Amino acid sequence: MSEAAALLAAGVGLEGLILEKFKHRGADRKHATVSIALMKEN
Repeated sequence: MSEAAALLAAGVGLEGLILEKFKHRGADRKHATVSIALMKEN
């Protein structure tokens, strides 16, 4: 789901995806999943 959110927020398609599903576990042992997309210029 994080890929779709990143792409939607950036306003780009799959070609804009830079980082897909990076999983991070914090000190509290909970996980966060992050995806990063390159944003379009206006």
